[in-house]
Amino acid sequence: MSSSIFQTEVGNFFVSDNNLIVNSETLDKYTLVGQRSGVSLGPQNGIFAINAVGLTSFNWSGFTLPIYVPKILKGEVYTISFKYKIKRKLDHEFRVAIKNHFKNKAVLHKVVANPSDPISSDWIEFQATSTMSEDFDFGTGNGYPLYFYLVKNGYVEIKEPILVRGSRSSSYNQANLTTPTKLQRTLSNWQRMPKLKLFRWQNR
Repeated sequence: MSSSIFQTEVGNFFVSDNNLIVNSETLDKYTLVGQRSGVSLGPQNGIFAINAVGLTSFNWSGFTLPIYVPKILKGEVYTISFKYKIKRKLDHEFRVAIKNHFKNKAVLHKVVANPSDPISSDWIEFQATSTMSEDFDFGTGNGYPLYFYLVKNGYVEIKEPILVRGSRSSSYNQANLTTPTKLQRTLSNWQRMPKLKLFRWQNR
């Protein structure tokens, strides 16, 4: 089976209630971007903090998360949602994107907050939907595809990220498919159904 057919068949399964982010309830699988003096990054109890202070130039400090699909296809619709707090005033934008880090190219690029947004003690819900304008491979760079970051200084916290294939996301449910074991078991069950062929997902 070709990779494009596999991607389409798996993608057709991942709709609405299935979170594509790996280990989204713990955020324990990630890479850090822009870590340096004045920048503090890291998760604790399912909440990821990006804290940058004293920077005099753009640094794009943040973190990346892996997702289960290896690429996205032109015409597919994806919705990203999560909750965040602004703990200290921003001097530039807080953004989220799906990115190929090797090519330095991004899609589903959204501004979450900017310097006009006030400090928040309550969690703020963010949701955005995009239709992909091209086939997009995530590449083999140092970062995972889903990228949360501050352009310069500020302090934000993020929790309960959801990425779904479709025009809306349901309420956060700690991800229906957040481990390779769960995903393999689900796809294995579908493989037994008549007239449906699915390439076996390999543990990575």
